[in-house]
Amino acid sequence: MSDYPTDRQPMFAIRYIRWLSDSGAAAEVGPDAFALLVAVATKEDELHYSRAPNFFNDQLASRCGIISIHVLARARQRAIDAKLLRYEAAAKRRPGRYFVDGFYAQSAENTPESSAQSAGNAGGITD
Repeated sequence: MSDYPTDRQPMFAIRYIRWLSDSGAAAEVGPDAFALLVAVATKEDELHYSRAPNFFNDQLASRCGIISIHVLARARQRAIDAKLLRYEAAAKRRPGRYFVDGFYAQSAENTPESSAQSAGNAGGITD
């Protein structure tokens, strides 16, 4: 997967997970896809953002707490359709490659205004 982002900084996974929750994206894709995105983002962090993580389906399902490969495939497709996940399919004896998407550095800027807005939205307050 040659288009893996090279600009990811430490703590990207935490900012991404917070953004998924605050933006409503987690609710849009559902709990299984949210667990999948969290698993991929945290694995990217473990790899220090050096490359796209790879997983066999059973490894990823286990990491996400998903009970079947069929459920994993549906969750993966929901995340892809929502443009939150990039996926290169597995091949015989080669795991699939993944990385999270849909969240950009400008969304992560830690300005007082964006922090206050995120805090307000997290509490159910809308403008």
